[in-house]
Amino acid sequence: MSREVLSHQFDAPRTGELHEPHVTAHVSQFQPGHYYLRNLSVSPDYRGQGIGTRFMHHLIREHDRAHTSLTLHTARPELVHWYGAMGFQSEGEDLFGTRMTRAPR
Repeated sequence: MSREVLSHQFDAPRTGELHEPHVTAHVSQFQPGHYYLRNLSVSPDYRGQGIGTRFMHHLIREHDRAHTSLTLHTARPELVHWYGAMGFQSEGEDLFGTRMTRAPR
């Protein structure tokens, strides 16, 4: 991921399909000030290199600057800790997995 992509400043969080080198995700606003992240994916050949973590830190900074919350679901128990380390709090289980939300800081 280039420094240019990571350092770009945004007035509001991006929405829609987000494409950065080797990472894709979809972000949508589901109520004022609250966004939902889904389908975060790192290209298989690039997993384990910190690309997803850097992407998430950048996305979180966008939401912190905009004072908006970010919610997601993960069906993979091993990712609950990964998201938790970035400030996401578990809100329980449902049909989609573990629902987690990060309030702006």
